[in-house]
Amino acid sequence: MKLVALIIEEYKELFTHQIINFSDEYEVEFEFYNKEKHGDYYIPKFTFKKRDQYIENFYQSNIENFSIIAGINGTGKSSILNMLIHYEILYNKKAEYENLRYCLVFKGGNDICLEYSKYFCQGKTDAQIEIEGNKFQVKLKNENGISRSITNDKYNFETRIGFLASEFDKNFARSSSYDKNIKNGIFPRKYDLLYPINILRAYNNLKKTDFIQSDLRLKLEIRWKNFSDIFEDKEITLENRERKKKVSISQMKYFEKNMHKIIVDNRRKFKNEAIYRVWKSIDKLYREGMVIVDHYDNNGSQAFFTTYIVFNGIRNQKVFEDFLISYGNYLDYKKNSGGHEKSKKDFPDVEISMSKGETNVLLLISQILQILSHDNAAGDYIVLIDEIETGMHLEWSRRILGFVVDYIKNAVSEKNSNVRFQFVFTTHSPFMLSDIKPGNVVSLKKEKGKTVVREHTNTFAKNIQEIMNEDMLISKIYGDFALSKINSLIKELREEKVENSENLLKEINMIGEPILRNKLLDMYHQKFD
Repeated sequence: MKLVALIIEEYKELFTHQIINFSDEYEVEFEFYNKEKHGDYYIPKFTFKKRDQYIENFYQSNIENFSIIAGINGTGKSSILNMLIHYEILYNKKAEYENLRYCLVFKGGNDICLEYSKYFCQGKTDAQIEIEGNKFQVKLKNENGISRSITNDKYNFETRIGFLASEFDKNFARSSSYDKNIKNGIFPRKYDLLYPINILRAYNNLKKTDFIQSDLRLKLEIRWKNFSDIFEDKEITLENRERKKKVSISQMKYFEKNMHKIIVDNRRKFKNEAIYRVWKSIDKLYREGMVIVDHYDNNGSQAFFTTYIVFNGIRNQKVFEDFLISYGNYLDYKKNSGGHEKSKKDFPDVEISMSKGETNVLLLISQILQILSHDNAAGDYIVLIDEIETGMHLEWSRRILGFVVDYIKNAVSEKNSNVRFQFVFTTHSPFMLSDIKPGNVVSLKKEKGKTVVREHTNTFAKNIQEIMNEDMLISKIYGDFALSKINSLIKELREEKVENSENLLKEINMIGEPILRNKLLDMYHQKFD
């Protein structure tokens, strides 16, 4: 199953009558205006055309395609990802459904799946689909917030759409299902919890290729409330069980200093072996000197001390692995336990504490590895990432897609996996566009207050400056301040009288572009002989 297109009749005040193609094999056409009447309704027509430039396995056999959505801020890049997970309809209770009319088009084998909003095509009707001369008819049932129709009812589409490393993840919820009454109505929209052991494996791969050179740093906030009920040592127990009195810094320091003895003595009080093993592995990290205590914070029952676990890729790999594995087992326990226990945090979350760019790369690679690490790793995954280059140096944004291609190829060959990825990114990086094959760059621009999809141009292996000018609509190569200063210099050189020729010469010599600087110097010397 692969995502082929997004058909937008209307989306808020942003999009009207736009088609966005995500497939490198097919291009979908949709007749917004030529509507064939069918009783009180019309028949929407989808036409699939094979792309002439299609090359199978262009990137490699386990990558279906890369699609890049580019455009200046406010053109609707994130809104497109929004539609791909139906956020407004499924989660935003204030959304006006009437102006959310769109349809996702998927293709699996010879079958087509349409996943559409309630008001798409203005009511119940049939849809006509034509693929290379073969015509199919499907019934559209606009009864729910989101519905789906399939050309073959026996075909079981499993739509695995989810986010990896992304700012989007913080703003948009993701669900595992909706409308359980529909046959084949399970729509997985997210990937599993990120297991820390995959962070280490991803780090080792990135370190080996010299992509990342820093030490791996994990942040752990150990909160008093997560262990004060377990450990009954009189020296550290809260005097007030209702936690109305503040925990003293000395109590937390006592726990840290005597962690090994306290954990061992109170083993029976842990409600699960998985929680005990996490604490035990943390104790080992302390004794190996891999933990840095940043500070203690005294705030009543929320008192905590922040620690950083530092791994340099060489020392104490086994101890570090034991901690990550035990934490992964704890995540399994938390996920599989029912009711209240499932949602209760017995242990704080582990966070990557590195630069934004390093964190995003680590999350991207480790979560791809998480998908591949499943025992039944097979099928198609549609991966959404909003502004993939966030926090990355331009050199990293230049290298990242090539690294992802090689990483998946090597990881899949080791596991003999049958997984196939399709990536949809938004970006502001011209280097990303240089790695995308013709027809797969979705370039957005504003016209009369609406966003339109520009004609797809060929950016593959294209000169970066041409991409910036022609495809990213950056018409000026200088900053506005520098441009105003250059114009000011030209104006002064053309005036009859110059008050301070010495400062004028200094400003000309500050210009870094040699051709422009030399031209202004020529004007200066002609003026002052």
